[in-house]
Amino acid sequence: MECDIAPPAIENLAVSFKDLGFTAKDKTVTAAICIVELFGEFSGDYNYLSDYELGVFKQLGTEPRRKSFLLGRIAAKMAIARIQGSKPLNKIEIKNGVLNQPIVEAEGKPGMQISISHSEQTGVAAAFPHNILFGVDIEKLDDGKLETLQKMSSKDELKLALPGISPLQKFTILWTAREALSKCIKTGFSAPFPYFEVKTLTKESWGVSGDYSNFSKFKFASIKHKDSILTYCYAGQLTVNS
Repeated sequence: MECDIAPPAIENLAVSFKDLGFTAKDKTVTAAICIVELFGEFSGDYNYLSDYELGVFKQLGTEPRRKSFLLGRIAAKMAIARIQGSKPLNKIEIKNGVLNQPIVEAEGKPGMQISISHSEQTGVAAAFPHNILFGVDIEKLDDGKLETLQKMSSKDELKLALPGISPLQKFTILWTAREALSKCIKTGFSAPFPYFEVKTLTKESWGVSGDYSNFSKFKFASIKHKDSILTYCYAGQLTVNS
């Protein structure tokens, strides 16, 4: 699968993709994850934003919030273009639902969903069809956050063994797995935090897989991307083909 639309002409912007194939009830569906990394500051115009998005952007008060917004929107639009084909990025519009979940409005091709995350200089988004559940999260590995991540883990999560994986990676995986689930079911953390408890962690050749204590029909996969942990959550009825 190729994306035949170029990313915005922004200096020091790197764009990469991870394509995932799933089988659901004998049908194959595809999700595309786009990772956008900025090595510097944003410059130039914002012609990749719709009028609505540009209005939202101008109302954001701080530079970190503006940067996160742009990284997330670029990743989302590129992921959608990866699946749907060429389309001017400003014709792909991302709005927010009642629980602040992202909603896609793209001319001519309805039915696409999106999940967005960002961490410092990196934005990530997953585009996927309306008939599956999927969520993505990314978090930079930060030694300064280890104690906080441990305190936010349950007693059973603290006992989970993950040989060969550092404590920082383990607890960052747990955090991103909860975040990805909250996005997958489109509630955010409006539900009580303990509901998102991780039940198992399994080391794989490509990273770490796992599932949840209270959402038995969902699974997750975590991979290390440079200095960050990228985790995606999906309904367990799906079989991952790639």
